[in-house]
Amino acid sequence: MFGGNLYSLVVAWLKILLPLVALAILSSVVFFARESEDERTIPMVTEVNVDDVPEPRMQAPEFMGVSSDGSSVNVVAAAVTPVDENMQILDADRIEGRINTVEGRTIDSTAPEGRINTATNIVRFLGLVEVETSDQFRFVTEGLTTRMDRVEAKSAGPVTGTAPFGTLDAGALKIDHTPETGNVIHFTGGVKLVYSPTTQ
Repeated sequence: MFGGNLYSLVVAWLKILLPLVALAILSSVVFFARESEDERTIPMVTEVNVDDVPEPRMQAPEFMGVSSDGSSVNVVAAAVTPVDENMQILDADRIEGRINTVEGRTIDSTAPEGRINTATNIVRFLGLVEVETSDQFRFVTEGLTTRMDRVEAKSAGPVTGTAPFGTLDAGALKIDHTPETGNVIHFTGGVKLVYSPTTQ
């Protein structure tokens, strides 16, 4: 009698517990499935180091200008990199400039680096600058500023070099143009000239 009641009691409890267990298992399956689906929809975010993004560079550009008297100014570089967002200021590598005067004279300038401002037409040769003219003037100086819209150049400091008549040192160098004198090279600031005439 007692055994029959126990059997009935166990069966009654199993009828209650088994559906609950089945419901719990089903709920956990649905939960993990949804969690997995949510994980698949999470976008991947990759961190990017801005230092690894290459700079915009232009290889072997050439810039040209013409002065009011008809002289031309050409500037070339191995490569330039924009400094500002408008791309008007450019840092240049291995920069070279040439002034071709209306009288037929050429003035060449070279430097390891420079800065070109296309808005103001100003070009700065930085580092050790070499200046050479077609009439045998050769000078070196630390820094030179020139313009692309007219014949004008100024050294940032002392210059030293050679001329057809000897050697010359000066505190500063300036090249400019006037209608009366044409294109002239000025040496100022304690000019020292060692005259060495060429033997014929």
